[in-house]
Amino acid sequence: MNNYNGKHTAQNHPNVSNKGKATIVLAGVLLASSLSAHALAKQDKEMDIKNIKPQKQIESTIPLPEVSTIIDHIKAQYLLKDEHGPTFEGLIFDYFNKSLENIATDKQIDALNQILQDKDLINKIYNYAINNSNIPITLFNSIDNQEVTNNIQIIKTNEQLMKYIKKYANTYGEDENKIIALIANNMNDGIINNNNPLGINNEWFTLGAKYSVYNYELNTNQDLRNFKNNSKRSLEEAILYGIMVCQSSIKQANGNGFDSFAYIKYGPHITKLTSEQKNDLESYRNEILTTMTKCSRITSPVFITNYTLSLSNSHQTMERIQSEEYTFNIINRIITELNVSLSNTYGKTLN
Repeated sequence: MNNYNGKHTAQNHPNVSNKGKATIVLAGVLLASSLSAHALAKQDKEMDIKNIKPQKQIESTIPLPEVSTIIDHIKAQYLLKDEHGPTFEGLIFDYFNKSLENIATDKQIDALNQILQDKDLINKIYNYAINNSNIPITLFNSIDNQEVTNNIQIIKTNEQLMKYIKKYANTYGEDENKIIALIANNMNDGIINNNNPLGINNEWFTLGAKYSVYNYELNTNQDLRNFKNNSKRSLEEAILYGIMVCQSSIKQANGNGFDSFAYIKYGPHITKLTSEQKNDLESYRNEILTTMTKCSRITSPVFITNYTLSLSNSHQTMERIQSEEYTFNIINRIITELNVSLSNTYGKTLN
């Protein structure tokens, strides 16, 4: 990864003392209970209070929370683990916990302040997360398109269409959100292209004998030549064929789910892309990945690629996909929250 040159929000941080307690002094002077009624009633003499002794000052201490408590309070807002292991957010908090684990409790306030003042902190956290994630993390540049966002809703409320997507995505081991994203990005004015809903390259409709996909339901290879160009293709057949092409594109890309987008867009026969095609492909892939995150409603969804040529040759890959903007904003946000919490807790002012 290239160094991220942005700066986290709070460059300067509180110089917090390492005292673990706040002292509250409760002091008061009580009049002695032995004052006689006669003395109180005297009008002609000043009251003699020189022998009245004040109550002993009482010192009460209230311990401030430890750094671990502050971190735990902040991380309670985030999803730290899912079925695939620690999330990116969880790994950010792991970085801070690891950095403090061998430091004495009464020294951790100062230690955390020093960590937060590190100008290269964002890159250090990012590299820690990348190197310690159970599955690879892939970043992309998000492309915000309100029309595509609206298209997702149109697709998801179309019960018949979703029935086809779920059925054949499951049969061929494809990522359902990927299929929805391809359809949403291929719609025009909210209308689905019933003959080619996924927007696959036309060359996929004129195939030779070597093109096939693996049918997970039947445990066999299935020839794509049966689906040559047909303007009368039903929507169900078009969804089925599009999903089969997605799987065959993975085959063409030697099992790489991200590289397979090139074959979906440019057809099965591509060898070397021009610089213009590479730029178009990057934009296309970013659009699909952005839409996938919107489909899942999770900022860091897991993209699962199934690749099977036969029963003896199959594998599955999983990668977290998240936008660069989200990645560095969430690191920055957590850094800022830690700064603010320390400042508020210990009564210091950021300077």
